[in-house]
Amino acid sequence: AVVGVSTLGSGASGQVRLDYQGNQRLKTHTWGVEVSGALSANNIVATAANSSFAGASFTGTIDANGDLDVDGHTNLDNVSIAGVTTVANDTEFIIGSNANNKLPLKIKHDTISSGDVNYIDGRFTYFRSHAIRFYDQDNTSQQVAYFWPNQIGLHANNSEKLQVTNSGVNILNGNLS
Repeated sequence: AVVGVSTLGSGASGQVRLDYQGNQRLKTHTWGVEVSGALSANNIVATAANSSFAGASFTGTIDANGDLDVDGHTNLDNVSIAGVTTVANDTEFIIGSNANNKLPLKIKHDTISSGDVNYIDGRFTYFRSHAIRFYDQDNTSQQVAYFWPNQIGLHANNSEKLQVTNSGVNILNGNLS
């Protein structure tokens, strides 16, 4: 049963229109279908490159099998990333409960002001690991090493020179100069 005034007719150039109480709700074009007003559907598959949704709201799972291009601010409540994450050059990746607070962790690659430098910035930053090693990127020589339990080694020319352990300090080359 149809309640109110509904019209199904054809428009210009073979278009089909569906109106509800004098308001256009659906119209066909050579490129596809235009829906005006709210659309309630259980399964929408958008395969055209120019598909667009203005003011869309989704309550179920969204499966995006291509690139997702978002212009403007995006508020994501819970993000799980499987794969590589790229942050554009000379921008900051900020981690914290509030990006404007005084204590966030910032990771930045700066190619402009500092000539290709990476920064890890944070107040009260803790690293937890059984072994941490710092290497020179150009010649891959080890510079500083921390080994569990409680041993730190300082290296020069890829050779350990100073060792700090829980029992004291060891100078490995015999020279203190």
